[in-house]
This record gives sequence, structure tokens and C-alpha cells, in this order.
Amino acid sequence: MRLDDYRWSALARYHDSAMESAVVLLAIARRPVHSHFDLHLQPVTGVRSHIRTMTEMQTFAINSRKSLEIANLVIPGIVDRAKSTMVHSSGETFGTIGAKETTPLCDSSFWWVVSRIVHSVRTVVLSEDEFLGATAMRIYSQRRDTIFGFASDFDGASARPSGYVVAVQRTHYVRVESLVSIYGGLGLKIDEAIAALRPPLKIPAC
Repeated sequence: MRLDDYRWSALARYHDSAMESAVVLLAIARRPVHSHFDLHLQPVTGVRSHIRTMTEMQTFAINSRKSLEIANLVIPGIVDRAKSTMVHSSGETFGTIGAKETTPLCDSSFWWVVSRIVHSVRTVVLSEDEFLGATAMRIYSQRRDTIFGFASDFDGASARPSGYVVAVQRTHYVRVESLVSIYGGLGLKIDEAIAALRPPLKIPAC
């Protein structure tokens, strides 16, 4: 994209906002927190990073879907591609810290996922633990906030206290990196749409 695209193109602004959120989400998901050496960072890396992930994910979902909708008017088929690109393969799972069993990851399409995040009534951020080594006294590991969970009113979940149990039961999970990387691929077509919408260069008369 060019700097002047932001002045006239709503698509460029939506797309750029989605990409900015994607960068933040990717940085948080890839940031390792050591079990012992990073204890002094807990006030920063604990609840606050989860809240930031929830906020950025909502912004990412809204702006990425809007970008795809507008780009599809210029280059038909982009939305169909988003609807056919699965975030995870069927059968993929993840294991959180302290969990005895693994949990299935959502095997639906990018479009399905972001649409439900837009309409989410419950969100959660979960961490995956990586074993680093052990001594006679300690076990060393590092965690990353890699998993985002969401329950949508599309699935009958409700933000009301009486509907919270349903929201928990119908929570879907995705790896943050997998979700944003798909949009990175779709973004190449969105860039083409932005270029196609660019007004022709006006050459001043002599």
C-alpha cells in the first residue's frame, strides 16, 4: 500500500487496522515467559497480556471481515476463499498447563471463526507450556499465550449469568498464530483490490 491510499480508501484503512492488530497478536502469542527467570514480569505478562489479546482479537476480527467484504466487491471470490480456508485440520488438539487431557481446536473456516469472534459473548486466553529441562530441585519450562477461545451468540451462548454455562460448553478454540497467518495470505489479494481502486494519476497540464 501507499501512503495516499489511506486518504481516500476505506478498504486500505480497514486492512491496515487488521494488520496492526495481527502484529500485536502474533508478538504476544510468540513471547515466551520463563517459569523462573521471568517471575518479576508476572504483573505485566499475566492478566494484562490476556486483556490485550482479547481486545486486539476483537479489533482484528471486525476489521479483517470488513476488509474481505469490501475487497470481494472488487475481486469476487476473496470471501469464498476465506470461507473455504480452514484454520486447523480436523483432529488437531492442544494441551494447557496442568490439563490431563487435550482439547480439540476449531476446524472451521477463517470466515466462520472471525464472524463468531465479532459476535462473541465470552472470550478466554489460554497458555501452552514447553518443557525446557530439570534439575534435582526444579523443573524449568516456558509458557506462551497461544490459544484464543470464544463463544458466540450464533451458537446460542449468552452473556447473561443464566447463559454462562452454555457459553462455556460452546467455546471454540484457535491458535492465534494460525488465524492471523491465514489473513496474511488473504491480504495479498486485498492489496490487489486496493491497487485496483486507486484513482488514476492526474498529470498536470503544461
